[in-house]
Amino acid sequence: MATDTQKYDGEYTTNPALVYYVRPLNKGQQQYAITNEDCKWSAYTYYFAIVYAESGQLKEALFWLNVSVEALVEEFVRSIASTEGMRISIECEEHKFDTSEEILIAQFPEMKGKVKWPNTVIHASVFTKLRRAVQMSDKKAIQKDIMKKYSHVNAKRNSLFHGDSVTLTMEDIDRAFKAYAWLKDNLK
Repeated sequence: MATDTQKYDGEYTTNPALVYYVRPLNKGQQQYAITNEDCKWSAYTYYFAIVYAESGQLKEALFWLNVSVEALVEEFVRSIASTEGMRISIECEEHKFDTSEEILIAQFPEMKGKVKWPNTVIHASVFTKLRRAVQMSDKKAIQKDIMKKYSHVNAKRNSLFHGDSVTLTMEDIDRAFKAYAWLKDNLK
């Protein structure tokens, strides 16, 4: 699951406020080299996800993995949008019924433009921004894989973020971490 992390000789313990302490299992003196480097938000939150996953707190792990994947998408959008116009076209609002029109036309081409859909505008979701950015990038050939992997991480996001009942298994978490790793490698 967490292949790029270093293991420490210690255990995680928490208080009710979920503050973590690492206590050495052996009482000998330990030294750690800590560097003061800037860390991207996607990496920072990914490490939170790892800590929670390794301590068995699956909902918190998936929460932070979703925060991380959304930051990863934002970093990808910034890397693709070389102009302000490109960024605006990736992030612009969308008409709620555009997808309905596309589905209708795919099934009944003669219906193009005949249905008067409500003019409801919504903000672009992370999924939509990712899809648009991929279309503008050199990643079009793997767009289906990118969107599938994003969906693996994002599968239970809304229920989790909005307080609905969520049941998670280690298989869910493992699949989400593997999908995240793939996205991290391919959204460069």
